[in-house]
Amino acid sequence: MGKHVSQSWTLRAHGREGSTRTIDGVPAAHLRTALRIDSLISSGASVATEATETPQLLALAENPRARVVNLDEWVIPMAMVDAAAAGIAALAVLAVRFGLELVPSSGGYYLILAISLVPAWLLTLTLAGTYDTRFIAAGAEQYRRIVNGAAWLLAIMTFIAFALHSGVSRSLVLLSVPVVALLTIIERFAARKFLHRRFAAGWTAHRVVAIGSTVEIADLVRHMHRASYSGFRVVAAVTPREAVCPSLPEGVSWAGCELDNVAAAVAGLGADTLVLAGSHVLARGGLRQLSWELEGTKIDLVVAPALTDIAGPRIRIRPVEGLPLLHIDRPQFAGVRRIVKTSIDRAIAAVLLLGLSPLLILVGIGVKISSRGPILFRQTRVGLNGEHFRLLKVRTMVRTAESDRRRLEHLNQHDGVLFKLRKDPRTTRLGRLLRRFSIDEVPQLWNVLKGDMSLVGPRPPLPSEVEMYGFDAHRRLLVKPGITGLWQVSGRSDLSWEESVRLDLHYVDHWSIGLDLILLWKTVMSVLRGRGAY
Repeated sequence: MGKHVSQSWTLRAHGREGSTRTIDGVPAAHLRTALRIDSLISSGASVATEATETPQLLALAENPRARVVNLDEWVIPMAMVDAAAAGIAALAVLAVRFGLELVPSSGGYYLILAISLVPAWLLTLTLAGTYDTRFIAAGAEQYRRIVNGAAWLLAIMTFIAFALHSGVSRSLVLLSVPVVALLTIIERFAARKFLHRRFAAGWTAHRVVAIGSTVEIADLVRHMHRASYSGFRVVAAVTPREAVCPSLPEGVSWAGCELDNVAAAVAGLGADTLVLAGSHVLARGGLRQLSWELEGTKIDLVVAPALTDIAGPRIRIRPVEGLPLLHIDRPQFAGVRRIVKTSIDRAIAAVLLLGLSPLLILVGIGVKISSRGPILFRQTRVGLNGEHFRLLKVRTMVRTAESDRRRLEHLNQHDGVLFKLRKDPRTTRLGRLLRRFSIDEVPQLWNVLKGDMSLVGPRPPLPSEVEMYGFDAHRRLLVKPGITGLWQVSGRSDLSWEESVRLDLHYVDHWSIGLDLILLWKTVMSVLRGRGAY
């Protein structure tokens, strides 16, 4: 134990003695795979020569594929649904263009177009990589591939229609591809939501063996647990610098500190993904050798760099003489995008205020009848660059709510600087209903019109809260506060202070118009469910 090695390490999977179960043709009782990967470990790594056999690893070897979803089995059914979507799109466009006479007597080009759309669309989706199992449960990346494929197909079909002088209506060509793309995105969205619900309920699509230190592995497990809908689950860990069984997150088995035959070992554990949580454990060129070892297998090699708080769109790979450099783009706090965001905010706020004015009138009457006090509640909040403004809300509490807070401080059910009570005695009966569906926040649209707030942004803090901010939390003031944000769609009042700050900082550094639109849609869904609001 504690022996220094610099050449190889072994990942061992153990089965019960006498068992006849086989994994990939190898008896589980004798599964001790070992394949040399020379010079992978940095010189001087302290490791053990034998892996410790743990009860969790025994259970894993006996049932390596429990509750695992094989996404390969989804490809054919998904292709069949895509074909049906293409057929429906073709018929729908013909029906809109010609009515009940789907194939006009003037020629058969329209029928050829309708029939050819199905195989053409399936070929397009295949070439665009939408059937890659890595992206079946993904969202934006899958939709991007569908849109890119549709753009190419539209260009090709338009060129063919003009080149052949077929006489086919250009409007028919221009309409058919967008319609089939829209239908495909809708059915892929439904499939994705179905998978996400199953993954959140405990199903697994990708069983992961992680390599790194205990701290790195714990951080990886925490992020994958937070994104349980992704389908990743860490089932085993290799800690090359720790010779004894370390303290690992619950459900993660220790697979020792040595690795040989990585492909057979990972497959023997029922895993399909190898995650390198800390590249420092590999010597120069070790990652390349590791990728060579996995060639010809269905095991994905994933590197988790120490960039967990940096979103993908801000990361660029810039190769310099064969050396891949990760370039981190600066956050955008000004410029054209900011002007566009402000314009969109004010336009939407104006439309919503006009549309919701009858509801506000009814709510105002209800507030006035149900309790004494003003209809609107005005409170000083901190906005962009620390400037104060008066935030408007429908009053949901008794008139003495602010003074009553002092005697309720000891009952605070929220950590950090926030004060929250799940059953706040200061809230009126009507106020609880208004809060559940966030109707009390509708007057904040006026703050958006004035320019004090944005539709989407960090939570608007109180001056007393800002006084207790740490260095990181002060970055929330670099953008306008929002009526909704990542915190609103991720749990609202149920979030911890640390999680709320993390989400707000993520938005500050990575905001975009596209992200705003997504969050607005998710806000509608979250409000309708009434989750986390009190």
